[in-house]
Amino acid sequence: MATSRTVYVADVTVDVLVLGAGTDNGRTFDSQKLLNYGLQFFQDVKLYGAGQQVTSLRVYKGSSSEMGVGFLHDFYVTVPRGAGKYIQARAVTRQPMLAPVTRGQDAGTLHLTLGGKPLGSYTLRALSNDRVAGPLKRTDCSLVSDGAAAVVLADIETALKFDKADLKRRIDKLRGFAKTAGRSPEAVEISGQSFVLAADSKAESDAMVRATAQAMSIEDIEATRHSPQVLVGTADEVKRELRWRIEELGITYFSLEFLSREKIEWFAERIIPEFTGA
Repeated sequence: MATSRTVYVADVTVDVLVLGAGTDNGRTFDSQKLLNYGLQFFQDVKLYGAGQQVTSLRVYKGSSSEMGVGFLHDFYVTVPRGAGKYIQARAVTRQPMLAPVTRGQDAGTLHLTLGGKPLGSYTLRALSNDRVAGPLKRTDCSLVSDGAAAVVLADIETALKFDKADLKRRIDKLRGFAKTAGRSPEAVEISGQSFVLAADSKAESDAMVRATAQAMSIEDIEATRHSPQVLVGTADEVKRELRWRIEELGITYFSLEFLSREKIEWFAERIIPEFTGA
């Protein structure tokens, strides 16, 4: 026979399960002893409140560069009375964390120890949502840093001032630094990241530009169209723009992003053969 009891008292919840007692009185007596022991020597300690940030982690390709992680509900642990102040916590976040991120998504683990012994490991959750940033607002897309020079667009206003002429001036300056350092300027590889807003017709491409500008609350549509962080136009216009970036800017690596898989296939069919000889 077995008996189970749960008691809620002030700062602790005690569950008791007694197995193998020979009589009802014996089970009751043993249950009472265990309940008294638990209530006397243990307590529930609230470590974090619901939504309280335990730590933060870096988010790549998101509208925010970092986000808080923690617990969606009040988080308690049961420990010997008076031992709560000796609990040690170590948070290990999940990396890399790529946008989009959904509130409640697994974001890491909180490891607790008490007196040098493991107390438990608990899942940390993302405390907010983070969508993928638009092409002109993204500030950091790389998962690693190799020490290379880079141009960072910090906000929409700054991004709109950054045109292809400015990009060329900065690339020329970078090559000048390389020459001063004793490196061949031609040995410096230049990469470019762009969001592709291309289509078969100019009308369709223009509609994509307007929709992108509206989604990012950008009033100056022409600034969006001429930004070096987008590739806009028909197939022939995109080919000419890519050729100009290769020949005039010296860009040899391109990181391109698309609105859909269909646009990737369109690009592969209409644009890539121009540069591969296929």
